[in-house]
Amino acid sequence: MFIHTDSEGLARQLDERLWTFHDTSFVPHALAGRGADLPVVIGHGERPAGGCDLLINIAAQVPEFYEHCSRVVELVDGDARRRAEARDRFRFYRDHGLEPETHKR
Repeated sequence: MFIHTDSEGLARQLDERLWTFHDTSFVPHALAGRGADLPVVIGHGERPAGGCDLLINIAAQVPEFYEHCSRVVELVDGDARRRAEARDRFRFYRDHGLEPETHKR
């Protein structure tokens, strides 16, 4: 799994949160370039080393390497600006031959 962020700062923040999320839980992960053999890698801008089964995009734009991933997940919250960006990404995927699915919780 590769989690794609907008910046190094956000990647580092997510890295820290995964270490401190809960005292009794652990998600084996690393920042890109520091443990690509782990189940979860967090990066920003760079293509995942060795391919990608699942891309979780939390960046505002579609990463250029999305085609190299088997599946793509876009997380969208209630913020109006982020929802508009997500709609743009949805259209991008559709315009590039993908059939995005929407899942509401």
